[in-house]
Parts: sequence; C-alpha cells; structure tokens
Amino acid sequence: MAIPLVWEGLRRELEGQDRVTVGLKRADGKTLHIRKASRPEPRQQVIYDALGINDRRGKAEKTAV
Repeated sequence: MAIPLVWEGLRRELEGQDRVTVGLKRADGKTLHIRKASRPEPRQQVIYDALGINDRRGKAEKTAV
C-alpha cells in the first residue's frame, strides 16, 4: 500500500502515539517506573502496516530505582 506522505507528513501522523511512564513509590523506598506505548490510531496503524512495523514493539517495561 502506498502512503502519499513525505517525511514531515508521516511524523505529524505518528506524533499522537506516545510512550507513557508512571512512577510508583514502593514500600521499600524505591520507585517503580512502568513504561508503555499507547495504542495507535487507525491512521497510524495504516502506516505501520505499510512499513511492516509491529505497532506493539514497545511492550511494558518495569524498572525499580
């Protein structure tokens, strides 16, 4: 499938998908950071499909600091 956009247009279409990080304080004083990508909008999914990119590439990451 052809996508009739130049680089700037692609960036604009994809900029609405974010990675969100939440910091939670644990009982031991450390902070647990959980990071997850938002779901793509249909217009973004079309681009990922055309490029053969997995939109779920950003699985949830958990880090204790």
